[in-house]
Amino acid sequence: MTDRSRIAVTLATALLLSATAYGNAVDISPPGVLDDIWHSSAFAVIMAGLPILTVFLVYRWWALLVALAPVVVGICLYVTGYVSPPEREEIDLSSLPWYLIGGIVLLETLGTAAFLSLGLLLRWVYERVRSRRRGGLVGSTELS
Repeated sequence: MTDRSRIAVTLATALLLSATAYGNAVDISPPGVLDDIWHSSAFAVIMAGLPILTVFLVYRWWALLVALAPVVVGICLYVTGYVSPPEREEIDLSSLPWYLIGGIVLLETLGTAAFLSLGLLLRWVYERVRSRRRGGLVGSTELS
């Protein structure tokens, strides 16, 4: 895989995660419909596995930057003063000190990056198994 294709795959995944984070925050449909789409369908499973697959395919540490996409969307919504629909319960962050909000954002980002690093671990195991299989075939002495 070339670096350009790695960057394209990483950016596409980041855009999909951003769209998902925005869709979870903004409710523009009748109550319950959007929640069913985001949380109670195969879409939620795909959106949980896609970033891990991306990190697995790209196999670079900077693919973990995908974890920043939902955080950036949340920060943009907070800065622009987005107000969620009245039926949702939201935490009022304006009463919290800035360093506590920063800590929450940092912990969320690190947790997501740790989750995505499963892709790196799986790829490492895959490469290890693949190299042992190749190494075993090269040194074998079969009688024909």
